[in-house]
Amino acid sequence: MPRQASAPSQSDQPLSFGGWLKWQRKVLDLTQDQLAQRAGCARVTIRKIETNEMRPSRQMAELLARALAISVTERATFVEFARGVLTLEEWRPQQNGPIPAADREAFVAAARGAEWDEPHSALASIDRPTHNNLPMQLTSFIGRESEIVEVRRLLAETRLLTLMGAGGVGKTRLTLQVAAEELGTYSDGVWLAELAPLADPALIASTIASAVGVREEPNRPILATLGDHFRDSCALIVLDNCEHLIADAAQVCDNLLHAAPRLTIIATSREALGIGGETAYRVPSLDIPADAMPLDALSHVASVRLFTERSASAKTDFALTTANASAVAQICRRLDGIPLAIELAAARVRSMTAEQIAARLDDRFRILTGGSRTALPRQQTLRALIDWSYRLLTEPEKTLLSRLSVFAGGWTLEAAESVCSGHGLEAQNILDLLTHLVDRSLVVLDESSDEPRYQMLETIRQFAREALAGTEEGSRIRDVHLRYYVTLLETAADAWFGQKIPQRSTLSRVRQELDNLRGALTWATNSNVELGLQLASVFNGAWHHLGYGNEIYEWNCDFLQRSAKDATPARAWALAYLGWYESAFLDDVEQSLSHYRDSIAIWIALGDQRGLALSLLSSSTALVVTDPIQAHNHVAEGLRLAEAIGDPILIATAHLRMGELWRQQGDDARAEKHYQRSLNLSRSTHAELRVGTILNTLAFIALHRNDLRLARMYILEALSHIAGMDLPGIVADSLTALAGVSALQQETLVSARLFGATAAIFERTNTRRQRIDRADFDRYLALARSQADPSAFEAAFATGRAMSYDEAIAYAMEVLHG
Repeated sequence: MPRQASAPSQSDQPLSFGGWLKWQRKVLDLTQDQLAQRAGCARVTIRKIETNEMRPSRQMAELLARALAISVTERATFVEFARGVLTLEEWRPQQNGPIPAADREAFVAAARGAEWDEPHSALASIDRPTHNNLPMQLTSFIGRESEIVEVRRLLAETRLLTLMGAGGVGKTRLTLQVAAEELGTYSDGVWLAELAPLADPALIASTIASAVGVREEPNRPILATLGDHFRDSCALIVLDNCEHLIADAAQVCDNLLHAAPRLTIIATSREALGIGGETAYRVPSLDIPADAMPLDALSHVASVRLFTERSASAKTDFALTTANASAVAQICRRLDGIPLAIELAAARVRSMTAEQIAARLDDRFRILTGGSRTALPRQQTLRALIDWSYRLLTEPEKTLLSRLSVFAGGWTLEAAESVCSGHGLEAQNILDLLTHLVDRSLVVLDESSDEPRYQMLETIRQFAREALAGTEEGSRIRDVHLRYYVTLLETAADAWFGQKIPQRSTLSRVRQELDNLRGALTWATNSNVELGLQLASVFNGAWHHLGYGNEIYEWNCDFLQRSAKDATPARAWALAYLGWYESAFLDDVEQSLSHYRDSIAIWIALGDQRGLALSLLSSSTALVVTDPIQAHNHVAEGLRLAEAIGDPILIATAHLRMGELWRQQGDDARAEKHYQRSLNLSRSTHAELRVGTILNTLAFIALHRNDLRLARMYILEALSHIAGMDLPGIVADSLTALAGVSALQQETLVSARLFGATAAIFERTNTRRQRIDRADFDRYLALARSQADPSAFEAAFATGRAMSYDEAIAYAMEVLHG
């Protein structure tokens, strides 16, 4: 049980929080009124806490921690001390240390109500703050624990630290928090100079002087006077909002740092100052919630905590609940974790529910208004916040920013040069302009992948898109964007089938571009249906492998219905995909065969032997149900064409289809021979996906003859082969096969967990099992169920269903190695 603090009625009892608070207030030279003002409460509250008439609430304790400049790292235990969970001796914040023996008698007396004039000088020197003009913050500081630690570390290693970041990301608030926690480090003060109101760069030095209390001297530059003032001083200057006066602010900092060797400066800006000795730190947005987080975990995410607390301030009965959790998470994600945007959204809970706010974020610049009347104008609306940065750009930078807004989910340098050049922007200048936008925190560079990618926060992207909305320029850029991604997918498909690069690399590129592909397809719906059909059909298999088979099926259906009935490769590819999907997943054999016949007719008309071979091979998945002999004829003809073309990937596909035919007809021996031929060819042509698929199929064949050792070997190789590729369909098949192994070994609960994990993968990716695989799934699931107590089975199944994708793979590997 938590320890409860005792009232200090006897000299040997623990000292109360009230007594400590009174002592600390005296040390800081504060009256009760002054401490109450700092903490944002009434004087009577401070009096009652000091006389132990009341115990502070958790919220009140946190306010007192900020008012007393308790460091972030000590606040959690400080609150426990204030609440009576910890005694004074158990809570000894580093900035205070133990109470000196010379002062303990006076402290004990003070803690029990005695008065005294002044604490002992030794103790006073520990805590007395340096001179400063830092403003008291009226709202709580949420999150940023790791950022505070990192900024304070950097501050100890440099004399000029610039905190950069997009507007509203919290640069100023983080800087002021760090400055407050560094008060004891700078004996000659911590001074804030706010540059945002300035239009004349000549006033920068005067603003600093005014903050510090330095007066101008006749016939002498104020900058020289400041240099003399700080020459022997250990002080910290905070220069806030330098971006609109960047060159002059840089010059002032350079002069002061050369004149005063013990001076340190923290600057906030949307770009670095760019002078020698500067350390730049980019302030990130607040953490945002992942999808489908449980309520308890969601409540600890920094952006959610900020929205919840600010909403409760705006509407006292607001709370994060199961009912509104999804909407709150959506708000925080769609606002990119930008603190100011989240605070503006939270202010709307006075008149709107969280669900209504989330639903209207497509029009975020209209609804996110009404910030604090005392804030700078650019902080009162989301539009004004971004417009402040936009107005500082050159015309070419503004043009590029608006054109880049056509991209969704990021872009490469090559994409920017291809889509955004022309009509006033030369391709060779794109890199420099893009670099300037990165420097100004309007574009983010992500170097974590093989090829660096750029992206915009969605809030900035929406702002930039407004310049293109409804204009000829906007339509032109979207057309160029659409054509670029048609070419990109054609190139990816050529690489996929041409053995130029591993399938792993090709799929990775397609995955990165999914948002751009969706954006291009959406634009094509009303602007260029033929190009839309080309984009949807050219590499539809990649979408399927990535777990978006349903989606690309719908796109192909839509464009086929609305496009001309001309005999084109795009139409033939789309028809072939519809035929395969309808047979394998929808059990609509009649519709499937109709689409295959149309696809084959187009390839014959075009004289395209490769396309004809692929459609003939795929059609066997439907024909085997109605006409097995014709199915074998189609595969045989497809194999003949593949061998005539000399394409090993096409030949491997033919053997794969032949293996599927024999497997569906119950002849595992013949099926296995064709699967092995396809496997050998696939290994030699970088066809990683087909290798994984075939290994899983061979595992099922081994299961049929009860060769569990061989089945486990195939499953292990399949999972190892596709490690890190995020291929839900292949992984689900591996887990199903392993669940079958476990069922045959009567490891029933292991099997149940694996079946649950498999079910979850199909549900999360909104995909179906192929018809050829359903029989195996149903057979081994029924076997596992028959071996277990129903309630135990369902509990284990639920455990597996709750596993994430990565957890399911890790569990499977544990079972395989166990």
